[in-house]
Amino acid sequence: MRDIEDALQAHVRMLRKRQPMFAGAKYPEPIDLEQTALRDGEWLLVYDLTDSGLLAYLTKGKELKKALFKPVPRNDVDELVRTFRGPLDIGSGERLTRKRLAAFDFQSGKKLSDLLLGGMLDDLPPGAPVTIVPDDSLGLLPFEVLVLNEQGIVETGRKIPQVSNCEFLGDRNPISYYQSVTALTLARNFGKEAAQGERLLVVADPVLLMTDSRIRNIGLAQKVPDQDLAALYASLLSGPGGDELSRRAALTGDLAQHLKRLYGAESEVFTGLDANKAKFLAEIGPRLPEYRSVLLATHGYFGRDLPGVMEPVLVLTLIPPGTDGYLRMSEVMALRMNADIVALTACHTGVGARVSGEGIMGMGRAFQYAGARAVLMSLWAVSERASVMLVESFFRNLKDGKGKLEALTQARSEIRKAGFDHPFYWAPFVLVGETR
Repeated sequence: MRDIEDALQAHVRMLRKRQPMFAGAKYPEPIDLEQTALRDGEWLLVYDLTDSGLLAYLTKGKELKKALFKPVPRNDVDELVRTFRGPLDIGSGERLTRKRLAAFDFQSGKKLSDLLLGGMLDDLPPGAPVTIVPDDSLGLLPFEVLVLNEQGIVETGRKIPQVSNCEFLGDRNPISYYQSVTALTLARNFGKEAAQGERLLVVADPVLLMTDSRIRNIGLAQKVPDQDLAALYASLLSGPGGDELSRRAALTGDLAQHLKRLYGAESEVFTGLDANKAKFLAEIGPRLPEYRSVLLATHGYFGRDLPGVMEPVLVLTLIPPGTDGYLRMSEVMALRMNADIVALTACHTGVGARVSGEGIMGMGRAFQYAGARAVLMSLWAVSERASVMLVESFFRNLKDGKGKLEALTQARSEIRKAGFDHPFYWAPFVLVGETR
């Protein structure tokens, strides 16, 4: 047994030298503050969730400003996060109702705020951008909607319920995320140079059903269905995500065309039958390093109750029957890209398995591993109209020269002013990675 352990440690040491990015993700290890790649004046809030309590650290650059221990067990924190997310996390097949939106839990949001931010905000200046490094279940929490006061209410008199009189952390400080300080340091020490130009890749609005009007009179060739793929397809359509898959995300096709007009010759757009996995891996994949920005606007799935799906997937074109349209997390990790930003508009793209020391390992993290400096991803099932508006605004702001965090902050502000002021609409998308 000792020989096996020694061999493993020798293998890990070799990986740290030859493949530091992979080793950092697969075999994370603690890192001293002085050894990090933190920049002067950069604010971080780092959390470590243990069975006995919560550790919180506030740093400015490589200076530790404050460290606190809160004796609240992991299970209690997990339950508080679940309670707070409950009214926001609309499951596949569930209806979004006024009653559900009106149930936004100000009380648990304030409890979480007191637990996670108590003793910290006096040292964090209002308006200062802050990077959150969550841990365990905190990786499923959009810190932007942590409630800072006790006066918030949900107004249900309008067509879309609004939240008023509530101060959110995201209104006080612009927020981004990193999975760990180790991941941040590796990305900055070993990351590639930013892609030049404004090249944008969009893959959106795939064809999921043979009844889709876009395939009429095409004479689409039938394939002999792969039995496993056929079983997976049938399970998806009959399972919790079936209602979502059966609805064409037509607005994502409109989004693709709007961005094509905005970026002009600097854009390449694949929709409908062209938004397929084979083309993405074989034709687009080798050219991914050319794109500065990438948008994948399609359905997503994460679960363990479907045959052949034990990891997060993005769903691309699924017809003709028997087509493998499931872009798996492991396949994304094998890509090589050089994007400054990858935006994933599917539901739950920030959800995945929990990795000790490294937080949530989901589709967003996979794109970072593939070479993306930052990922815009979702923490719950999203509203198509609101998310399309937010993403279009985000890319328009980028095109105007704004930084990623400023672009997202302004996009949120725009959709809130347009009537989507409830956190369900503006808070699911979070920015993970480099904001510069």
